[in-house]
Amino acid sequence: MSSLQLVFGKNVRKYRKQLNFTQAQLSELLDISPSFVGYIENGKTYPSFKTIELLSIALQVPPGNLFEDDGDVESSELLNAYNPGVVQMVQDLTQIIEKYAQYTEIPQVKKKLRNGK
Repeated sequence: MSSLQLVFGKNVRKYRKQLNFTQAQLSELLDISPSFVGYIENGKTYPSFKTIELLSIALQVPPGNLFEDDGDVESSELLNAYNPGVVQMVQDLTQIIEKYAQYTEIPQVKKKLRNGK
């Protein structure tokens, strides 16, 4: 799953709750299963363009609003969206770079590590 799926799903959930809809009520409006709504909200599936269009109509928001990242998605959720092996490799490399940066006087490296870039 991608971070875009997570952002999209969180937005669907947010707008659904603002309208006081249950997943079952939204699914009935869209003629899809309640579990499919849950999969969308949890970022576990890609909705089709048609479903995105129907969601925006049912939730009374422009389609683009469903993709807007307001910073709500936790970094742990984003990490879980990726292959655990890749995440571990990146964490290992980060530790190696941090150790190297301790023994060097390269301020750019230290600054980037502190800022997470």
